[in-house]
Amino acid sequence: MDNVTVATHTLLTTQHSSIISYSPKDVKLLKRKGVIINGLGDGEEVSNMFNKIVKNVYMSEDFRYSDLDEKVNDYYENPWCKWKAKLKHDYFNTPWSTIAFSATAVGVICTIIEAVNSFKNDTGRL
Repeated sequence: MDNVTVATHTLLTTQHSSIISYSPKDVKLLKRKGVIINGLGDGEEVSNMFNKIVKNVYMSEDFRYSDLDEKVNDYYENPWCKWKAKLKHDYFNTPWSTIAFSATAVGVICTIIEAVNSFKNDTGRL
């Protein structure tokens, strides 16, 4: 019964903040974490059910998790967090892309240092 309560609060918080639309991938994650028990079949049916449920939910101001909901909304609206999440999702989604970027950055820094040292040495001879 506790899983149902957690799922209900998750649904309500999600509807109130309008951040997440449940997808079959979300259902799979919630099931794997033990938040929900899927008795309907595939994740598509469950995600459709969640989305229909939260569509008509009204939240009162004394909602139990209103402080958490406010923090989630503040975090979601922060441009720095959006930029960081997009950067991680689009460009650094694998360890290899992070390693390649780091190696490139080290190469560029070494090239700049070498160019500065070369310029200093050339101007010192005149």
